[in-house]
Amino acid sequence: MPQQNKKSFKPNLTFADKLVGAGLGLYARNVNREDLPLHKRVFLESVVDARKDPITAASMTEPERQALMSIVRSKYKPIEPDLTKYEKYLTKKLISHQKAVATKNKGQIMYPEFFAQYKKDLDAIKQYKKGVITQDFIDLASGSSLTYERDRGLKSAGVDAIFSISPNLSYEDYPTDASKARSVFVNRTPEALEQTFGRIGYTVDPKTKQLVFQENYDFNPPPSGHKGSTEGRLAGVPEGGGGSLYDAIRSYAGKVLPPGQGRPVNIRLNQLAPPPRNALAR
Repeated sequence: MPQQNKKSFKPNLTFADKLVGAGLGLYARNVNREDLPLHKRVFLESVVDARKDPITAASMTEPERQALMSIVRSKYKPIEPDLTKYEKYLTKKLISHQKAVATKNKGQIMYPEFFAQYKKDLDAIKQYKKGVITQDFIDLASGSSLTYERDRGLKSAGVDAIFSISPNLSYEDYPTDASKARSVFVNRTPEALEQTFGRIGYTVDPKTKQLVFQENYDFNPPPSGHKGSTEGRLAGVPEGGGGSLYDAIRSYAGKVLPPGQGRPVNIRLNQLAPPPRNALAR
């Protein structure tokens, strides 16, 4: 039986939507995209050029990649004092265990389950302090796999609260300027990252140790019964653009790139900076 062609997606656009689309197309053809921040480059590729290939680390500049890594690491700053407490306790217990094994002091030798858990957690904390977030560290910091051994260790170390940092970025994680309304003219890197990725989860590739961000790049359409239209937003644009212009473009994007029609995001970031060139030449 011959395979049927998938029905192409056709957005329902008003005259004002088409005006927005034409304006975006004109802008896309004339602007130097290399000078644009990430969210505008990706927006033009996805909404105007209709690209469907994955958004990868190659879509970003090195400063943008580093900024994204910095935002992830900043999530764990609040628990660093407790991590240090736990690290000291684990180090002390493992040293005591090693001495007990060497002297055959069975009363001080840990059960295998405790030894394995403590060693895993200590290695994860040490890697984190070197700048590498491992999957074991994510599991520790999220509190998602709280074993009996880990629970005992944390309490014995004096860590009162269970870690609960979920491995995803939310809008509040980006260090944006909350005093400024969204505008088409915002070009700061935190806003660019937030408007590109929004809510996005991350894991660690067990083979490459890269931090992997995966999501779909799309735009939710205006909710049913939403008051306001593209026409109304365009009419409210102040001289020089501003919030209403942003809303009009955002509304248009929600029609041409709704959920199910977007681009996959597959960002894979190396966690450590590459060695200097002279070191590679040795």
